[in-house]
Amino acid sequence: LSLQKNRVYQFESIFFKYLRLFLRAETKKEQRKLLKEFHEELVPLRENSFENLIFGDIDLIGWIDRKLENHTL
Repeated sequence: LSLQKNRVYQFESIFFKYLRLFLRAETKKEQRKLLKEFHEELVPLRENSFENLIFGDIDLIGWIDRKLENHTL
């Protein structure tokens, strides 16, 4: 039980990595590129039963898809 409590989810690591990168991005083009990369890293997590719990609460992949389709950043 204590091992699970201290475990860092891949989702958390990926999310905070891209949050830092996105905040430092200087152009919309760079932000868009980062969103695409973020999306590519998130999609495989849906297949991981330990990681996919977050996707039931937050449709982050769908939100990114809509942002990329509508060109709104």
